Amino acid sequence: MILSKEQINRYLRHIIIPEISGPGQKKITKIKICLYASTVQEASSLIYYLAASGIGFISCSFKDDRGCDALYKNIKDLNGDVVIETFDNQLPGHISSVFDEDFVIRILISKYMGLQDNLISFSSSHGLCKFIPTVVAINSGWNGSLKTFNNQDDFNDLLINPLPVDLNSHGNTTHEKKGNILSNCLLGALTTVECIKLCLKIGIVLDKPLCFNLLSMKFYKPDNENLNLAITDFFNSKNELHANLEKTHNSKKLSDSKVLIVGVGGLGSPVAYALSLLGIGTIGLVDYDKVEISNLNRQILHTTSRIGMPKVASAKVFIKNLNPNVNIVTYNTGLNTSNAINIIKDYDIIIDGVDNFKCRYLLNDSCFLADKPLVDAAAIRFHGLIMTMVPNKSPCYRCVFPVIPNQNSTMSCSESGVLGPLPGVMGFLQAAEVVKFLLDTGDTLSNRIIYYDALDSDFDTIGTHKLAKCDLCGDNPTITVKSSSR
Repeated sequence: MILSKEQINRYLRHIIIPEISGPGQKKITKIKICLYASTVQEASSLIYYLAASGIGFISCSFKDDRGCDALYKNIKDLNGDVVIETFDNQLPGHISSVFDEDFVIRILISKYMGLQDNLISFSSSHGLCKFIPTVVAINSGWNGSLKTFNNQDDFNDLLINPLPVDLNSHGNTTHEKKGNILSNCLLGALTTVECIKLCLKIGIVLDKPLCFNLLSMKFYKPDNENLNLAITDFFNSKNELHANLEKTHNSKKLSDSKVLIVGVGGLGSPVAYALSLLGIGTIGLVDYDKVEISNLNRQILHTTSRIGMPKVASAKVFIKNLNPNVNIVTYNTGLNTSNAINIIKDYDIIIDGVDNFKCRYLLNDSCFLADKPLVDAAAIRFHGLIMTMVPNKSPCYRCVFPVIPNQNSTMSCSESGVLGPLPGVMGFLQAAEVVKFLLDTGDTLSNRIIYYDALDSDFDTIGTHKLAKCDLCGDNPTITVKSSSR
């Protein structure tokens, strides 16, 4: 048997994807990761998604290992098959000696300002008999970059010709620290996607860097020519978005804010994770489901020991351990026409993390009628999309998707599967949209959709517009509070 019965149940959403299947998941379980980061928090989202996806061995090196024991305990509860440990200075012998048996990947996570020192430490600490595929993730405030190196010459070029010092952004302001948490979280999920693709030899590997700015929600792949200059220009770009960071004195403080997450699964997990780290005052959780083992390849709020527990209760345990100061309100129920508006009315912004069209349209209608902004995302197989809807200011969900799909459609992850870290990517983008809305800064996705193709590592932007004939927000609306389930 390629996988045990428990592993088949755990990784079922991977196994039903033809590009992965059982043999592919078996390869994933044999991946060995050598991870280097300055702090435990910098690497935490990455480690959660590596473990959830089934990557079998994770060796970590931290400059500051505070919080390491608690993280490792959580990881073992998430996936007991994963071996996770700390190494010092030299690449562990049991990793350097298995090049021909298992797939080994090195990962460096670094802030932009400390990149050169970290590169030197990272390189000198690993005595290698041959080059290991190496993923370098860089963050600076609201910006981030990810690149994979497949040979020593390209990696040496980064050492010899380092990125120039960022003179404008040091990531020290309160707002940039918030951005840094979000970019770190996103890089963790993106890096996990890259590791799986490297191992299975599927999709397009990021041999060119992927750069992003979460304030503008722009994603960019520079050409190889003047690569360092292109990345530096992207990271150093200072426009009106950055200037607005210092003009948010009239905006709501995150600690005073209330965010409702509807659906505490693949999308709701990363949103709750990031917002808890950022210190959101109150997080509401809506879900009627219980934790199942098949959830655990992507739903990082839950663990093996909490299988059978209501998801809202399991999520509350995780969030309180992460940040005891967050007030958690749980709704162990499904959303329906009788309770939707009453539940959402006291929150500042709503997150759509549901997995069916009926609930998605209901949530859209209810938020519009209650005048609440809604951040919507979806994830299936290797594809995701995200958009933000602000009542009377932007297109609603019915404007963009006026035809409701057949309720018997197989467009769900239970039938089609989903790559574990993909909902993480989309959920962390949702969290960024929430923070920008609450702080009244940056450009939200209120008039555009971002479509993510994990296989190609592409983020495409699609413009949206209000539909004059929309049943909900058009010139002659037919949907009212009493008929919002239509």
